[in-house]
Amino acid sequence: MMAFVTPRGRGFTLLEMLLVVFILSTLALTTLAFVDNQDDQFRFEDSRRRLEMIWRAIVGDTEPVYGGQVLVSGYVADNGDLPMDMTGLTGTAPAHFALSGLQSPRFDPTPEELTGLDSGAEVIPLDDAAEKLEKGWRPGYLRLPPGDPAFTDGWGFAWLFDASVPDTRVLGSQGKDNAPGGDGYKADMTSQVLPAHWSVDIAGLSVYLRTTEDLYLPSPAVIRVSMLVFINTGSGPRWLRLTTDGLNCLDGDGNGSVDHDADKDTPELPCPNGQRLSFLAHTSRQSGTRIPVGRHLLVVVQDDDGDMYTSDDSPQLNFLSGPARRITRPVQCYPAGCHIETLVLR
Repeated sequence: MMAFVTPRGRGFTLLEMLLVVFILSTLALTTLAFVDNQDDQFRFEDSRRRLEMIWRAIVGDTEPVYGGQVLVSGYVADNGDLPMDMTGLTGTAPAHFALSGLQSPRFDPTPEELTGLDSGAEVIPLDDAAEKLEKGWRPGYLRLPPGDPAFTDGWGFAWLFDASVPDTRVLGSQGKDNAPGGDGYKADMTSQVLPAHWSVDIAGLSVYLRTTEDLYLPSPAVIRVSMLVFINTGSGPRWLRLTTDGLNCLDGDGNGSVDHDADKDTPELPCPNGQRLSFLAHTSRQSGTRIPVGRHLLVVVQDDDGDMYTSDDSPQLNFLSGPARRITRPVQCYPAGCHIETLVLR
């Protein structure tokens, strides 16, 4: 009898097994590297996006739209200064800060010489409804992502926030390794908030004045225009006052002259129908004539002795006839300048 033997199937050799393991390991490592690289790229882009959010929360949207009607928003526009740390953007209000609401501007005839801020003595509140400005700290400049306990960079590390240079803030992330220097995803990422981003120098900025009634102030008295700017400080809310040069007469009826008293019998004096007043440079002030972006208040000032920032300065203008009047107007300022229209005195 003939026997039939079925050949047994041949298994993988050791070399073949090692080759399969090598191929699978290579695929796994390649996939892992790809996923890891994708994660790093996502974190890098998230850091860059969040850095832009911090910058925008501080400076706000400062570009006017058609007609200049959009209001500047953000920390600076609300508080008149830069934040000292991230807490001011994500946490609670800094100590002694006024909270968001309608604030009455304060006119101080004799503000502090070095700062230009109201000194607290002889301050006159301007509390008409049209004079109040929406100012003060408000929550939510930076909103935390859902589930995040803090507004960190894309890798979960705290942001660098350098306030050592006056009027400048340096913001940054130290990358994937949270250490200085490095390259690739470990490289530092920084952004700066410079004075030109959040403030405007108003030295030389002019305001055009005109009137519909003759106006004359005997020498040395002059008319000036002051700008009142809200500043939230660690000692409480204060108001900065900057002032223009002056004039002593305006022609209201267009004949090129004014009567210098109320009897209408004396010869009239030559006088223009309108005149520009320019904000003066203040070299003694620590910040010169730079003011923050945002909404401020213009006030016409009667200066009886012709010397700026003395006790006779008044926000009440005395005409030859009729009662004294207070003339004010809000003004919107951007880094490129302030949107100031003609001020009509009467």
